[in-house]
Amino acid sequence: MAFDIRRLEGVMVPLVTPLNEKEELDEKALETLIEHVMEAKVHSLFVLGNTGEFASLTGDVKEAMMRKVKEIVDGKMPVFVNVSDVSTKRAIKGAKIAESVGCNAIVVCPPYFYHLTQDSLIEHYERIAQAVSLPVVLYNIPQYIISELNIETVKKLAKDKRVIGIKDASGNTSYIENLAIYFKNAPFRIYQGDERNIEAALMTGANGFSASLSNLYPQLFVDLWNAFGEDDGLKAHDLQETIRSFGNIYGLTRNKIQAGLKYALSLKGICKPIVSEPLPELDKFEKFEIERILQQYDVKCAHKRE
Repeated sequence: MAFDIRRLEGVMVPLVTPLNEKEELDEKALETLIEHVMEAKVHSLFVLGNTGEFASLTGDVKEAMMRKVKEIVDGKMPVFVNVSDVSTKRAIKGAKIAESVGCNAIVVCPPYFYHLTQDSLIEHYERIAQAVSLPVVLYNIPQYIISELNIETVKKLAKDKRVIGIKDASGNTSYIENLAIYFKNAPFRIYQGDERNIEAALMTGANGFSASLSNLYPQLFVDLWNAFGEDDGLKAHDLQETIRSFGNIYGLTRNKIQAGLKYALSLKGICKPIVSEPLPELDKFEKFEIERILQQYDVKCAHKRE
C-alpha cells in the first residue's frame, strides 16, 4: 500500500521495544503488541523512539526491531524509525539501514551529549537528508538531548522538501502553537509528543500526536482523535483528562517511562517488564500504583459497557 507521508495525520504509536532476559528482541511479544495497536486502527507506528529505548539498545537489536516491525505490518500502515545518534555519520548509517529495510520515513533528533549551535544542527539534518531518499521528520526532545531545535531552525529546515514534519516532545505548549500557526497552510506535519497536552495541540492545529500510553490503550487515543475530528469537544476533553489520570504509570517521579509502561503491558500479557540497562526499574510501591491505576480504569470501562 502506498502512503502519502506528507498528508499523514492521527495517532502515531511510539512502540516499546519488547526484550527478553538477554536484552534481545522478543519477536513474539512484538507481534502481540503490534496486533494489539493495529486492532484499534491507529494511523502509523514510530519505532525506536524514547519510549522504544533507542539510546540504550545495541545496533543489532535496533536493526532487528526495524525489520520485524516492517515484516509484521506488511505494508498496512506507515512505519517511522528514529535513527538519531551522537554524530552525523552514525545517524546516516542508521538512516541507510532504515532505507534498506523499507521504512517510510526517518525521525531524527539533535545529536545528544554535545551542546551544539543551531547552524551545526541545520548542517546535521541537511547531510542526513542528502544521504538517503527517505523523508525526514525532526524530533525535538531537549529534556533528554541537551540541544533544542528552536523555531527559526525548524522554519529553515522545512524549506527542504525532504523535511516533512516534526515531533515535539518538549512539553512546551507554546512551541507547538507557534509552529502550528506558522505552518497552517503548509505541507509540514506537526505531531505532539506530550500526551498530557494532546487536546491543546490539536486545537492549535497539530496534525496528530505520538503518545507512549497508546501502546497500552490505543483505542483511548483513537477515540480522542475521532472525537476531535467530529467536533465533540466535551468527549475530547473527557478523554484528555482520562489520559492525564495515568500520570503515575511512569513511576512516581515520572522518570521511569519505559519500566512503568512495560510493567503495565506485562499485566496485560503483551510483553515482559524488561528494560535495557541501565534504565531504572520500578520499586514495589510503583508497581502497586500501576496495578491500581489499571484496575481503576478497567472497572470504569466495564461500567460504561453495561
